[in-house]
Amino acid sequence: MKAGRRGPRSPGVRAGVSYDSGMVEFVTLFLGLTFGVHPVQLTVTGDPVRVELRLDADVVATLDEPPWRAQVDFGSRLTPHELEAVAIGSDGAELGRARQWLNLPR
Repeated sequence: MKAGRRGPRSPGVRAGVSYDSGMVEFVTLFLGLTFGVHPVQLTVTGDPVRVELRLDADVVATLDEPPWRAQVDFGSRLTPHELEAVAIGSDGAELGRARQWLNLPR
C-alpha cells in the first residue's frame, strides 16, 4: 500500500459523489440481508429539482423536496440489488450520485 493511502473501502457502499453544485448521500445504509419494504433516507446539498431513487436501474421513487426519504420495496427474495440516488438540477443535469449494493458478501 502506498504511503498516505487508506485501505480499500467496502465494495457494498460507495460514498456520495460531489459535483460543483451539489451532493447526495445515503443516511440509510443496508449492511445486512435486505428484502421487503424499507425506508431510505438521503442527505442532499445544493439545489436539485428532484432526486431519483433507482433500484437495479429502475426509478422506484422521485423526491422533489425535503425530507429526502421514501419507502422502497426490495422484493420478497434475497437477491443482490444496486440502489442509487441521483440528484437532478433544473437543467436536467446530474448534480450528484450515491450508490450502494445490497445482499452481497462484504
